[in-house]
Order: sequence, then C-alpha cells, then structure tokens
Amino acid sequence: MDITGGVRLSDGSELKVVTGIDDHSRFCVLAMVVRRATARPVCDALAEAMTAQGIPDQILGSGLIKSQREMVAVVVSAENQCHYCMLSHGAACRLRTRNPVLVDELLTNYRRADLPAPERVMLDFAVKVANQAHEMTGADIELMRDAGWDDEEILHVIEIASMFSFTGRLANTLGLLANPEYADLGRQPRPK
Repeated sequence: MDITGGVRLSDGSELKVVTGIDDHSRFCVLAMVVRRATARPVCDALAEAMTAQGIPDQILGSGLIKSQREMVAVVVSAENQCHYCMLSHGAACRLRTRNPVLVDELLTNYRRADLPAPERVMLDFAVKVANQAHEMTGADIELMRDAGWDDEEILHVIEIASMFSFTGRLANTLGLLANPEYADLGRQPRPK
C-alpha cells in the first residue's frame, strides 16, 4: 500500500491517493482518493480489495529482493526527476540496503555507484525501459539473461520501471510533495 498526498483542490483542501498493488500479479487491486488517510478508510479499502481479489501473496514470486526492487524505483525516479518518489523511495532503499551512501549515489548518478555487475545491468535495463522503451529489443532481454536474471525477474524489473515512470509523471504533474521525514529516514543506524 502506498499513500501519497499533496493533491490540492480548487477550494484549497488536500486529498490523499491510496493505492495497493498485489505482490504476485502486480495488478492494482486498490485505488482510491480520501480526504484524510486515517486508519479507517485505508483499512476499509484494503478489506474491500481483499474481499474482491483475495488475500495478497506475502512472498513475491520473483527472485528480486526488496532492496533490488527499491533500487529500480530510486533510479527510475531519479531519471524522471520525481522529487516525491526520489525522497520516499530513497528512504525505503536506505532502510533496505542500510547503505545511505549507495542510495545517494543511485539518486545522483547510479552509473558511478559501486554495484555488482548483475545489478548494474538491471539498472541500465530499467533506465532503458523508462526512457527508451520504444528502442527495446530481444538483445536487451538477452543482456539481462546473460547477467543471470531469469524471465520472471526481467518482467518484474520491466513492471517496476514502467510503474515508476507512470507514477513519477503523475506525481510531477500534480506537484506532490514528500513528507519531510523521508529526508532523514534510514540515514542513521537503527538502534539495536
């Protein structure tokens, strides 16, 4: 589930957008607009989605780990220059990787980050999906396979890059602002 805010109406009021993506199918099973993203409307919406769609899988079918999914989100968000997504998913990536320096490198120029070869190929592929999907060929898929990614993982990278291309454009166009708390989240070691 993701809650974004900052959608201002002509009367000056602010709305929140609540979305939910099923981990297995990657289908949007929940999309709604609420005035206040309190527990009641969010839980009601989730319960309605689960009633209609079934309980979401807890384990992603793909071999991508959470930090790799967030790396794709961060790099595509940076390519789109989406301030909201860069801050919110930068924070999530810092929490997943526990490496704030790496995440800052991903946000500024992922090509200079010290990454294992398969992850570099993954991010190059994601950026091409985001910026040049019309130029993608079977050779791009083969590069991913040669780097060790299976077809399900490749599809997952395509889906994440595509979704963040879409939501980044939405967030930029609507002028969404990230919560200020995201700026520091994951920069300090977690207390043990």
